[in-house]
Amino acid sequence: MEANPKNDRGEIEFTGETDSSQRENQEIIDTLNKLSQKEWSQIDYFLPITQPFFIFTNVVSKSKDITIHNVFGIYNVLFNHIEKSQAQLARKKVHWKSVMLKALLYSKNKLSEYYSATDTIDDYLYANGTIMAPQNKLEFFQTSEWEPEWHIRYHKSLEKYLVPYEKRYLDIRPISHGISSAAQISDLEMLMSKTTIIHSQTNAHGELRRYLGSDHQDELPILASLDRDVLSTPATGSGVERLFNSARDICHYECEQHEQLTLIEEYLSTQEIHAAKEEKDAQKEKDEFDLISDSQDDPLRACPWQKAKEGSNTATY
Repeated sequence: MEANPKNDRGEIEFTGETDSSQRENQEIIDTLNKLSQKEWSQIDYFLPITQPFFIFTNVVSKSKDITIHNVFGIYNVLFNHIEKSQAQLARKKVHWKSVMLKALLYSKNKLSEYYSATDTIDDYLYANGTIMAPQNKLEFFQTSEWEPEWHIRYHKSLEKYLVPYEKRYLDIRPISHGISSAAQISDLEMLMSKTTIIHSQTNAHGELRRYLGSDHQDELPILASLDRDVLSTPATGSGVERLFNSARDICHYECEQHEQLTLIEEYLSTQEIHAAKEEKDAQKEKDEFDLISDSQDDPLRACPWQKAKEGSNTATY
């Protein structure tokens, strides 16, 4: 039986790849063997210091669950970790440990830059998301880690943030009740229904007080609407782009910062312009070449917004 040349060539390529992989592995082994006991000691210190940043970066970036309410909690963990590591190294007199202590100071300053960026987002979005999580509420900002002024400031911010949601709820609610009542109940029942509506009237501040003091989330429609908007914002998707890439930045990776609204506006504007141009070109082509009579029904065409929406479905964040 004659050998197939293709198989021979494939065998040679496979052997070449195997040899290359073996060489790379050997280079790694040789490098590790060159490390002195002192250098291994440095690695033993370095790995536990960077591990929390690596873990949080991976978990947050891969998570499909609600994450915005965890932002401040994660920052607290990372800051405490750095401070604990600094305290351990502060007692050491060895030169390389002093260098590592200085590196930790730079790391803390870099993390502080990202942390301070959370307050530049309009209406304290991260704080509102933290309070809206039932396991946190306002008590999260009443611990010893926070100055008393912050929970007062964030409380007022959330009250202000609720105002447009209350207005939208009050604008929509009477319409839905009117349609349902007229179609299904008698005049007497309608009168009773109106009385019930008056007694069950709700407002944003009242809901907020009840939410912060109880667990009756199902009875709070305005806050439920706010929940859908705020808690659906991922920790990596608002304000500073991919917030927890700060961990990579600390480990000498480069990252960029973008305002969420700027990113959205640029993206939507581009999509809408592109969709409008497509529709204009299609209409021009139809006017020039379409010989369908005026009496015939025009085919349905998608509106520019729908095209933009369909185009956005293929985009990746």
